[in-house]
Amino acid sequence: MLVSAYIELRQSKKEIFDLLSEQAASLSEIVTNSSINALNSSLVIEDLVTERLLNNARMMRRLDSLGGLTVKKLINIGKENHLYRINIFDKQGNRILSNRIPEKGHIHPEGIVNRYKELEPILSRETNELIIGLKTASFSKEKRYAVAVSRAFNRGAIVLNLDAKEFLEFRKKIGIGKAVQDISDNPGIEYIVLQDSLGILAASSSVNEMSSISSDKFLLTAVFSNITSTRVIDYNDTEVYEVVKGLNYNDEFIGIFRIGLTLDEVRSVENRMVQRLVIISIILAAISIIVLSIIVTNQSLKSVSTEFDQFKSFTDSILKNMKEAVVIIKKDSTITLFNNSAKELFEFRQTDVIGKKLSELEDCNINFILDLISE
Repeated sequence: MLVSAYIELRQSKKEIFDLLSEQAASLSEIVTNSSINALNSSLVIEDLVTERLLNNARMMRRLDSLGGLTVKKLINIGKENHLYRINIFDKQGNRILSNRIPEKGHIHPEGIVNRYKELEPILSRETNELIIGLKTASFSKEKRYAVAVSRAFNRGAIVLNLDAKEFLEFRKKIGIGKAVQDISDNPGIEYIVLQDSLGILAASSSVNEMSSISSDKFLLTAVFSNITSTRVIDYNDTEVYEVVKGLNYNDEFIGIFRIGLTLDEVRSVENRMVQRLVIISIILAAISIIVLSIIVTNQSLKSVSTEFDQFKSFTDSILKNMKEAVVIIKKDSTITLFNNSAKELFEFRQTDVIGKKLSELEDCNINFILDLISE
């Protein structure tokens, strides 16, 4: 019985963890797909920003080819088209015109700003358009998003950039970090972490640090496999069910997702199952004892009944064969035994008296027994 209960408990635990594995696999797919969608959205937005800047840069190239561009005109064009900076460079990479108004006490003459190295693909006629992308501003720590096009008649380059603050803020709102945070806020999820070989790329707010990939064989295996792996580990003194799945984008490895699911509910269910099995085992044990007792009692009764029948048969045999007349009468005066000696004494056949009451026997010399019983 205990073995049966133990097997049942193990099977129930296995079924619970199988169900948890299925849910974990589904969750990892959701997180992965959300991240890929976030990356796609970021790229689409970046492409739109790039195309807008390039269109403005092409317009500036036409205006530049007509001549007459001044700082004032560049400032107006920048304001009308929401461009942070418009810079025009000559063949040597020197900035010759800009919509930048030098701040007080922070003057940088145009002639000393040279960007030949950054603009070499255009200045060397290798390409007509260049996507510089995100970069740090020259005179601050702010981020800019820039593109460049060649000037008409190969006279240099035109560089346009945007203040990337709003772009980066928007990308954060739709990026992987936002998706990770939103999903990790759901109950039952202890943490979600996206990390690569260098460290954490994105994580839920509760995460301060995680074990590195290089120091964990399980994570190293997950990096080189395309399947969802699971394990039970301790995280901040809490037992969690960790799901690990790699994130690839355009055939490029981005990192691995680690999703920690709380096991509190699972352990609670297991405890309730153990309690039920203990109660059921006790009940079954009690029933088994009762049934066993009934069986033993029945066997004992059968044995006693058999012995009694044997004893009765033995005594009947003795009484029937006694030389003295023996008549056995029940309380209701029914004759149950009438041996051969009684037959000769009272001159009655056994078949005529056995099973009959004394009162039913008329005109016989045995009626005196009835008088004796009555007294």
